[in-house]
Amino acid sequence: MKITSYTFKDLFIEDSLRIDYSFISLSNRNYQESYSFTDIFQEVTSNTVRDIPSGKFRYCQIGDVDSNGTVNPVSLDFENEDRDFENVDYYKKIRNNDIIKVKKGDILISSIRPNLKKIIYIDETKEDIFFTNAFIHLRSVDLRYSLINYFILRDFFLNDIISVARVGKGYPTIKFSDLRYINFDKTTIDKIYSNGENNFSIISAKYQEIQKLLQESITRFDFCNEIFSKKFFWDLSEFQKIKENRVFYRDSSIFVNSNDLRMSFHFNHPIRSYIISTLQNQNFELLKNLTTERITLGQSIKPEEYVSDGMFSNYYYVSMNTIKTWDFNADEAKLVTSEYYLSNYENKSVAMGDVIIARSGEAIGKTSLIPKNVEGIYADFTTRVRVDKNKILPEYFYYFTLTDFFRSLIMTDYSGLQNKNIYPKNLGDFPIPMIVLEEQKEIVRDIEYSMKKEEQKKEKAHVVYSEIIKLLSAL
Repeated sequence: MKITSYTFKDLFIEDSLRIDYSFISLSNRNYQESYSFTDIFQEVTSNTVRDIPSGKFRYCQIGDVDSNGTVNPVSLDFENEDRDFENVDYYKKIRNNDIIKVKKGDILISSIRPNLKKIIYIDETKEDIFFTNAFIHLRSVDLRYSLINYFILRDFFLNDIISVARVGKGYPTIKFSDLRYINFDKTTIDKIYSNGENNFSIISAKYQEIQKLLQESITRFDFCNEIFSKKFFWDLSEFQKIKENRVFYRDSSIFVNSNDLRMSFHFNHPIRSYIISTLQNQNFELLKNLTTERITLGQSIKPEEYVSDGMFSNYYYVSMNTIKTWDFNADEAKLVTSEYYLSNYENKSVAMGDVIIARSGEAIGKTSLIPKNVEGIYADFTTRVRVDKNKILPEYFYYFTLTDFFRSLIMTDYSGLQNKNIYPKNLGDFPIPMIVLEEQKEIVRDIEYSMKKEEQKKEKAHVVYSEIIKLLSAL
C-alpha cells in the first residue's frame, strides 16, 4: 500500500475541493521546469455551427470513434431527413446545436472515459467532418507542433489526462478546466519537440501510412452485406434505391387489416415489404421458430444491486452500453452482486452463443454475440435470442443481424416517437434466411476470414505507430 501525506493547503488548489488521490498526486507533482497545459494548448470556443449544413455532410459522435483515433462518421442530409429513419437521433442532436466545426491540426478529446484513448487528430481527411460538442476541442499554441502534440497527449501524458478526470458514480468525465491542472515536464517536452523536428518528415510519412491502412479497412457490416447478398442473390442496388424513396402510396386496406393501426412513415415504407418479400421468396424461417427459449426482455436493477467498491464479483450487467460497439465490451459493464445474479439466473442470464439486441433508444438494433466465460444478467432495455443450434448457428444469426436487411427491419418496425422501442414479438416475426448448417458454417468462415485480414491491417498500423513513439522518445 502506498501512503502519501498532504496538507489541507494541498487540497485548496482546485475550486471544487477535489480529494481524489490521482488528482492530488498529479497537482502536487513538481518538475524542475515545466510548461503549463495552456502554454501548449488552447481551447477552441469559436467552433459554433450557426446554420445547419446544406446538402450531404459527415457527422461524428464519440461512439463513432475507436481507440486508434479512427473516425467512422455517418453521412447525413437534412433535405432527406424524413426518409433517413436510421439516423433520426443524429438529426435531433444537430437541431439542438450539438455540432461543432474543426480545422486541420486541431485535436479532439472525448469528454467521457478519456482512458479509452478516443483522441482525434484533424488531418486533411477529417477537416470537413462535423463533430459533437461532447469532444473537448483543442488547438496547439504553436501550430508547427500540432501533430507532435497529438502524440504527446495520446501516449506520453495520457495518464495525466486520466488523473484529472472526475470519477463519480458513472463514467469518468473531463472538461477543459480540468486539463488546465496538467503541467508538462519541460525537459521531456523539449526533447520530444527536438526529436520531432529532426524526424518530422519520417513521422509525417509514418502517420500517413497509418491513416492509409486504417482508412482502407472494410467494416464487418460491409463483409456481411457482401457475403449474404452473394449467397442469397440480394440486389443491394435495388434495396438502396427503394430505401431512398421519399414519396409512396398505401391503400387504406393496409391500415384496416393492421391490428394496431400502425400508420407511421417508417413502418409503411416500401423497403420493409421489399425486405420481407425478398426473404420469404427463398427458404426462410421466422425467428421465433429458431429459438430454444422465448425471446424476452431483460431484467431491471436497483442501485444497491451493483457491486460496491471493495466487493468482488464476476457477474456482469449486460446493458445496451456494453454492446454499443456490436461486441460485448466487459470494460463497459458494471458488476452485480451474486445475490442478484442467482435470483435472476434461471430466466435472465446470458450464455455463450446468446445474441443480445438493444431494443430501445439510440442504440436500438445493435447486437452482440456473447463470448465464452461471460456470466451475467441482460438488462431490461435489451432482448436475448437463444437460438436452437440444431437449426441455426449463433454466429450465422449474429452476422445476419449486421446486414442492412436486418437493420432496416429494426428501423422500420420500431414503435414510439420520443423513445423508439422494438419488442420481442416483433423480433420473433422477422424472417431469417435459412440454409443447411454446413452452408451456414461456410458463410461464417468467409466473414471471419475477411475480418481477420482487416485485423492484420490494424496490427501493422500499431507497429508503425510504435515506431513513431520510439522516434519521439529517443534519448
